[in-house]
Amino acid sequence: MALQADNYIVAVGFTNVSSESSDFALARYRPDGNMLDSLFSEDGKLITDFGGSDQGHAVAIQPDGKIVVAGFSNASGDNDFALARYNPGGSLDTGPSEFATDGTTTTDFSDLTFAGSNDFGNDVALQPDGKIVVAGTAGGDFALARYNANGTLDTSFLGDGRQTAVFFDQPQSSFANGVAVQPDGKIVVAGTAGAQGSDGVDFALARYNPDGTLDTTFSGDGKQTETFGGSDVATGLVLQPDGKIVLAGYSLGDFAIARFQGGGGSSPPPDGDGDGVPDAGDACPTVAGSTANGCPPSSSSPLPPGTPSPIPVPPGPARPRAHPETMS
Repeated sequence: MALQADNYIVAVGFTNVSSESSDFALARYRPDGNMLDSLFSEDGKLITDFGGSDQGHAVAIQPDGKIVVAGFSNASGDNDFALARYNPGGSLDTGPSEFATDGTTTTDFSDLTFAGSNDFGNDVALQPDGKIVVAGTAGGDFALARYNANGTLDTSFLGDGRQTAVFFDQPQSSFANGVAVQPDGKIVVAGTAGAQGSDGVDFALARYNPDGTLDTTFSGDGKQTETFGGSDVATGLVLQPDGKIVLAGYSLGDFAIARFQGGGGSSPPPDGDGDGVPDAGDACPTVAGSTANGCPPSSSSPLPPGTPSPIPVPPGPARPRAHPETMS
């Protein structure tokens, strides 16, 4: 779901109303949510068939009002990333600024994983330069694709517009469920990863440089996992203004949240005294033993990107924590 600048609401998913297989489905609602927008595809609803079984999973609204929907399609025989762009009125973008050849495009990752792999696009993000980033899974690995504004794969992104990430040296199951672009252009992807035969899966996080390579300043190799002690799945992420990365999902039936150092914010973190809480002491330097300007001695120093970051808990009754630096 996405909110337009005029507060109209766009929801996406899939339907099999018009065929035996499923198709991309979109609906746009008026700001009060009580009525479909009759100016969108005449009745507020729209179906797009890629030629196979197709599902829309994520949507983003461009600054010009065009609507980008990501998901997957098996029109080629195996599931591939699927992407479509619509004009504000609901028609596929096939005009002068044509997107791909008919407003839709698909991307196969089988040569990067193994023949016959299934590739699923699960989330989409827009860069300020108009490029489109889709994250998902391919053959059990994190998968990422970046497209130019015209729908072609961006060859400045690792040579062919595609990238994967492997979290374990043995067969694994990894799914990317969320993606966001930092102000510095680095791309953050969140989901879940687990090695085959292990007791469960963990929160998984990867960060890529703007050129598509893994960012080795992030947790040493561009990847990080975090366990709550069970089967842990991150379903989405947000970026804080200070660059920290927040993942949300579930663990053993409970809500779960974890925050990581990011180092990609638009401005330096304001936590000058290193106590994890915005307060008057933030004017204090993070220099061990400093007592300047009445500041208390401090042994804190900025944590490296990718490190789980303590989440401050406001004063109140104590409650159990599943992990010293995560909450569930």
